[in-house]
Parts: sequence; C-alpha cells; structure tokens
Amino acid sequence: TVIDHQQAQTDSTRLGNMITLSHELVHAIQDRELDLDRDPKSTDELFAYKALIEGDATTYELLFALELEPRIKQYYPDPLAYANKMRSMFMADGPKLEDGGDETNFASLGPPYMAAMYLIYPLGGIWVGEHYQRGGNSAVRHAYGKAPKRSLEYLLPFGTTVSSTATNPCAPAFPSNQGFVARGRDTLGAVLLYGYLMGWGLKSDDAVAAASLWRGDVIYAAYNAHTQKTAVAWRIELAQPL
Repeated sequence: TVIDHQQAQTDSTRLGNMITLSHELVHAIQDRELDLDRDPKSTDELFAYKALIEGDATTYELLFALELEPRIKQYYPDPLAYANKMRSMFMADGPKLEDGGDETNFASLGPPYMAAMYLIYPLGGIWVGEHYQRGGNSAVRHAYGKAPKRSLEYLLPFGTTVSSTATNPCAPAFPSNQGFVARGRDTLGAVLLYGYLMGWGLKSDDAVAAASLWRGDVIYAAYNAHTQKTAVAWRIELAQPL
C-alpha cells in the first residue's frame, strides 16, 4: 500500500520517498522468492545474512534512483560507488555529528553494537555491487548461493577467503559457588568486534586491521538470580597477536 503524504511537495522529498519504496519492494520480492524467515544460529551468521539481503536492496535502490533521476550519476555512477561512499561515511572516525545533514559517521549511528549492525548496508552493498559490476542481474541472483556465512568476508576486500582456524573455545567455569548459572552463548563475529574496538577508542583503520584478524569468538553469559548480577566472558581468537 502506497500512501501519498501531502507534505511531500518538493522534488527531492518525492525522489527520496520513491527510492525508499524501491528498496522495500526488493525485500518483498526477496521474501516471495527466497522466504526471508530464516533462523540464524549466531549474531555473526545474522549479520552475514542481513548484509546479503540489505546489500541486494541497496544495489537496486541506486539502480532505480539512476533511472528516476539521471543526474545522480555524477555522484554515484554505479551501485559499487554508492556502497563505497556509504562505507566511508559509516566507518569514519570522529565524535557524534549533531547536525551532519546528509553526512554521518560511526559514532552517529548509535552505541557500538547498533552502529556495527548498520554496516550491513554498505558492506553488503559492496559485496552485491561487485557481483553486479561483473555480471549484472544474473550475477546477483547466482551470488545468493555462495554468500558468506560470516561477517569477516564482508569486512575483508572483496574476493578474500579465509579458512577458519578457531578452536571453538569451551565455556569458562563460572564460579558456581557464587550462584551463577550459564544462560547463553553466541558468536559475535568480525564486524561486531570492529564495532567494539571503535567503541573502545581505536581509529577506524586500526579497528579494521584488528578485526580482520578474527578467526573465531564465543561470548558466554551467566546470571545470578540471588544477586541479580550478570557475568560475561568473551573469548576472541585472532590469526596473529596484535
């Protein structure tokens, strides 16, 4: 259902509305053909899946915009240029921009966890955009079958493959005599590690370099019902020491 908002009187506002609609229509088609109701087993797997889905929509959003308004081509000649620009903005250093207009940076996307999850758009857009550049619509459709299952492949330069050497570390022994009971485990992945490194004050280039060494991680949470305290252990395996 399309609702025409009467206040959208300017050409730029109408253009923005139509571009947003095109993005969401891609999701409707994805769901019809692929069934988007998946059940990822970890946060890392969730990121990888959402990056594919949003990267696809981001690619065709720009292609639609170019047809609707050809002058956009002088800024973003193709989907890959669009996604790369978005990445440079979303992963930029600096304090939160209070009034950045069309500009943004990592700190402006919210707390580190949320900011890192926003990277599904540029990182997924680059991955899908690279396929589109090489083979158009057909290449994008075939890309679904070989999409990364980890966020690491979206963070690394396109085409880089890394075999996992993680030893899948076992759960730490939470002090049972203090009433802690293990409640859950997860794998956050390389991009979420990047987000936390940014939150801890690293520069973006350093955070990317460090997160690119990710080979596995596991985060455990335990809860003490008596004290209402939570204990967390996050073990991260890297390809080499920092």
